[in-house]
Amino acid sequence: MQNTTRQMIRSSWPQMISLIGIISFLLFFLNLLVIVSYNTWVFNETVRDKLWVYLYLDDAEWAKDIVYSQAIDMKSDLEKKGMKVDFYSKEDAFKILENRLPNVIDNFEKYGIENPLPPTLYIQFKNEKDYSNLKDIVLKYEDVIINLSDLETEWFSFTEQERRSANVINLTNFITQFGYFLILIVLVIIIAFLLFWLKITFYRFWEQIEVEKLLWAWYFHIKKPFLIMSAMVLVIAFVLMLLYFLWFFALLNSYFVSVFNLPAIEYLFPLQYIWEFLLWELVILVVLWVLFSRWFLSRLISRV
Repeated sequence: MQNTTRQMIRSSWPQMISLIGIISFLLFFLNLLVIVSYNTWVFNETVRDKLWVYLYLDDAEWAKDIVYSQAIDMKSDLEKKGMKVDFYSKEDAFKILENRLPNVIDNFEKYGIENPLPPTLYIQFKNEKDYSNLKDIVLKYEDVIINLSDLETEWFSFTEQERRSANVINLTNFITQFGYFLILIVLVIIIAFLLFWLKITFYRFWEQIEVEKLLWAWYFHIKKPFLIMSAMVLVIAFVLMLLYFLWFFALLNSYFVSVFNLPAIEYLFPLQYIWEFLLWELVILVVLWVLFSRWFLSRLISRV
């Protein structure tokens, strides 16, 4: 059995190398699609339940203590109604902008512009009832809110926010579904390449298989070298795919760190699940291929 496997590898190694290269790039593309689809789905779930409003607070220095006290009370009242509220002081808002848009901050310093950002409440709500409660609560603190009129404008209205959220959700749904479709297509292409190579290799050893069949060899005995070779192709291609990703993420990570000050891999995929996901992906690919190729080889052997 080992001699047969080695003989098959020696006789078909150029095709195996070509196949490994093709499968590894297809697996690389497949996993890119998985990452894009996963992050689109996460973004979809985030948008689905997060309508939002910014409230800008009076930033007059003489009223600072009053404004901050009112902001804490307003935050507490809104949270009691089930809304998520984040409060950013002038300094906090400035630091966030500095992290995201450092060039803008450089221009502020260049032209002698002091921190122009007011204290801000970022409020997330889920439905029209929340939005109605929000308006009722903030009216009690209207003296410290400088953009209260925005709650009645078309941009901040619940209907307009709901429409914008629905548009984003529809777009991300389309991207996710199209991503799943492409993943399926890539899997079909991988299987097609493997089956084509398996069929060519099988016919190259037609006479030997014919002799084995005449000697009443078990089908599994005949199929085993082919199964071992195809499993080797998948495993080696998978390892090459990992090398491609290490190179790809090294380039992407340097870009993310320089622009967003955030490691790319932590942003694009949960770090604690990566190795578990890759292990399961490899196991599932190999098991599914072995099961499928056994059926395919049985059909080929039956024709000998």
